[in-house]
Amino acid sequence: MPLFKYRCLDCQTNFEDLLPFSQSHDVECPNCSSHNTEKLVTSFATLGSSSSSSTSSVSSCGSGRGGFT
Repeated sequence: MPLFKYRCLDCQTNFEDLLPFSQSHDVECPNCSSHNTEKLVTSFATLGSSSSSSTSSVSSCGSGRGGFT
């Protein structure tokens, strides 16, 4: 199930909810119980992603010439 981020338009509280896609449109604010909420645009992460990038860990598979053989 995806984690959705929302903002309550009545009390301006930001919150998250773990819901199936089919229920992601009707959400209740945990602060004031309002259903007047909006889904926020968020980024996503993938498994295995890293916050630091390094070229020193490049795999040594292949000929090393940058082409496919």
